[in-house]
Amino acid sequence: MKSVIPHKAPERNTQAFLEVLAKGGGKPLETLSPADARAVLVGAQQGAKLPPADVSEKTIHIDGKPLKLTIVRPGAACAGVVLARHQRQLRERIV
Repeated sequence: MKSVIPHKAPERNTQAFLEVLAKGGGKPLETLSPADARAVLVGAQQGAKLPPADVSEKTIHIDGKPLKLTIVRPGAACAGVVLARHQRQLRERIV
């Protein structure tokens, strides 16, 4: 028997971002070179309003190799911990 994963609508910020990309009229991201795809994403994110946050950086060493961390703390009281690969994702989630 084949399992089916139910479709969920994208989170509101993700949906808004996808709409900006769709309105751009450009080529699909998967057809672009990595550098061109990054440029499209950077352009689509320009002007985004992010919630206030205290951002700091720290480097730790694991097995003798440096690992750069970006620490994003919400400007307002917030409970819990959120992990993400990009500062934009973190700042959107701390609202």
